[in-house]
Amino acid sequence: MLDIPTYIDSTNGADWIEILFLLEKHKYLSKDAIESYFEEKEIKDYETILQNTWREIENRKRILSEKYFINTDLNGLTIEKSINKNIIYTFMLLLSSHYYYDETKLKNKDFLYATKLFERCLGDILNQYLGKAFVIGHPRPINKKNFKKCVKALCVELNEPFNSFYDYIPKSKDVKLDIVSWRPFDNRSGQPIILISCKCGRNWKDEEERIPLKLWTSYINFRADPLLSYAIPYIISNKSDWEIISKERGIIFDRLRILNIEKSLKDASLKREVIEWNKTQIKKLKQHYLH
Repeated sequence: MLDIPTYIDSTNGADWIEILFLLEKHKYLSKDAIESYFEEKEIKDYETILQNTWREIENRKRILSEKYFINTDLNGLTIEKSINKNIIYTFMLLLSSHYYYDETKLKNKDFLYATKLFERCLGDILNQYLGKAFVIGHPRPINKKNFKKCVKALCVELNEPFNSFYDYIPKSKDVKLDIVSWRPFDNRSGQPIILISCKCGRNWKDEEERIPLKLWTSYINFRADPLLSYAIPYIISNKSDWEIISKERGIIFDRLRILNIEKSLKDASLKREVIEWNKTQIKKLKQHYLH
């Protein structure tokens, strides 16, 4: 059995069970076995936590339907298909749970690399779902390093005019915008455009940064107002959190919503990178797997 995270609630309890199935070879996990393990580890109020974890897994199944891989009954959990076959879900699960254990915790360059992978994956998915996507988040590839040139290149892709009369545009960073995705009708301006901010840190809920829309409309003369969006590899289970974040930060792309719109990654090199990253994190996790 896998070590239980230091702090456990219904959301990371469900994540912990998903990770168990990622590592386990058998297809069934009994409720009694989990309950006994919680009791052995002296988890406070473990019966309530387990009950809420069950509800959380049922909620994920309700949202994702056939795309979700775990079924619940009164006595246990059954996995219908291998989790690690869906590399995007596995990637987001491992990224959002990396801080559970010291060995899997991502720091500095490793964390930055993982967040860039998340941006690139979401860009690939939205490119297929909406029609177009442009990853602008810092740090960028060398050919997009200069921010002003990058914004100009984005304007060309969007068919929306660059505001050459606005003098102050920083030379680097990303002004809190990571991805722009849109649905083009033709080669004219005025189209559905989403401005997306990505957050992968564990304190994503407390993040106060917002995309400064007024600043971006100073850079680009959008002919139709763009929508704001917020993307995370975590799952927002609490209804109140969902409503507040939606109102404050725009359309939410959490792990479940991303899986719902996801198709296989088109970028073959990106796909290979994600697979290798997953393998590395799983190898680290197995250090906490108790046979």
